[in-house]
Amino acid sequence: MKSIACKLLVLLLVLSQLCCSTWSQELEVKVSDLNGIAVENAEIEIIFQELNSLSEDDGLVAGYTDENGSFSASLENKIPEFFESRKIQVRALTYYWEGQLQEVYADESGMLSIPFTAPVELEKLRVRVFDSGLVPIEGADAVITGKRVTKKVTDSKGNAVFYLPPGYEFEGFVSYENLSKKFTSSEVLTDWDGKIIATMLFKEAKEYAPEDVNNTISIRIIPADGSAFSGMAVEFEVEGEKSAAYTDSEGIARFGSNKSGNVSVSFTSKEHRHIYTFNLTGASEHTINAPYLLNISSFSTVHEGDGCFMLAADISDPRAHLPIEVKISRYGPTEDKQLLVSTNDAGMFISRICITEETQLVVSASNKYESAEKIITVSPVPKEKPEEKPVEPEAEGKAEEPQPNLGEVLLSLVALAIVLALILAFFIGKRHFVKIVRFIGEYLRQVLKNMQKKRRRKPIMPPFEE
Repeated sequence: MKSIACKLLVLLLVLSQLCCSTWSQELEVKVSDLNGIAVENAEIEIIFQELNSLSEDDGLVAGYTDENGSFSASLENKIPEFFESRKIQVRALTYYWEGQLQEVYADESGMLSIPFTAPVELEKLRVRVFDSGLVPIEGADAVITGKRVTKKVTDSKGNAVFYLPPGYEFEGFVSYENLSKKFTSSEVLTDWDGKIIATMLFKEAKEYAPEDVNNTISIRIIPADGSAFSGMAVEFEVEGEKSAAYTDSEGIARFGSNKSGNVSVSFTSKEHRHIYTFNLTGASEHTINAPYLLNISSFSTVHEGDGCFMLAADISDPRAHLPIEVKISRYGPTEDKQLLVSTNDAGMFISRICITEETQLVVSASNKYESAEKIITVSPVPKEKPEEKPVEPEAEGKAEEPQPNLGEVLLSLVALAIVLALILAFFIGKRHFVKIVRFIGEYLRQVLKNMQKKRRRKPIMPPFEE
């Protein structure tokens, strides 16, 4: 009996150990890409020993990372300590990454964090949902299908954000209340914040027969490049009631109503809302020529001196959210060059250039839809000559005033002395008188001749020319 009791006691001890957990561990697995962006929907597998003392991998926990790239699990080992294994194997993988395996050991110290890095750079994709009036729809469901289904809900700006591997092909749809619309990866565009799919949800116009309505109208929409807008959604609004239709292969959308008055016709093309108004009781056929929206209204120069110019280009586009690439280039006989471009407080695109010869300047602007350019030719401004003061001619008939001459004053004094000498010679002797008279006559003739030369008018000389 005692042997049987001992055996039962040992069995109870073993069973008690089997019923009790020897260790437990909290795990958090985080998966991100090379840039630290969270990888959503990564597949996580956690293998550990749970119930079988003869195996180390009978326990399995699996799931997918959330939008933060995280997956959490609580592990519990129920093997007696003598037979237990604390090894935990964690694998993370995605449909575009074959995955990675890590081994860790339970230490019961709290939360054990295990990071993984997928060797890819995910690309941001926004699915934007708005109504026919371009008002963002909050709370719409955006779903991307393909190798993995991912669902998001649009925010207050109508955006649902996904992160996908480069080149990933997918299909998807958006839905809100009783409206829905499909999309594919071929509709992806690129804007200032990365890749985007813009989706409009609206109530389509009911089919109508001409005899059921009093007034009909057809709108042909022709883009600036002359092609046809086929399959474009066109919204019609009469007295507050809205409906919509698609353009056919010729770019024509048709609408009918029993009401009269004006009908508002609107459509969105290349991220711009076009709105026109027509009268239902007027002409039944209309054509809308959708213009280019990117425009260079002016390209001018301001001379700053020494052959240098400031260049200013006025470029506009009503789609203010679209980035515009602007280039200003010079083309001359000796060198072609692209100039540095900046903007001023008025929004003008500015550059500067110094030239010594005639130069052709080109400004070009482009966005993801359109491009435009303007060309001007600039010549260096010649240096200005110093201003020359003109020589004013003397008025006719105005005699030149004689200027006092020291030589003439001295001659006058000498003449006075000679006259006095004549008087003395007359009293002294006739022979001396005759010589003196001759001398005086010759002297007076020379004096008169010199005075005539002095008083003669001086000719006007022309100004000096280089």
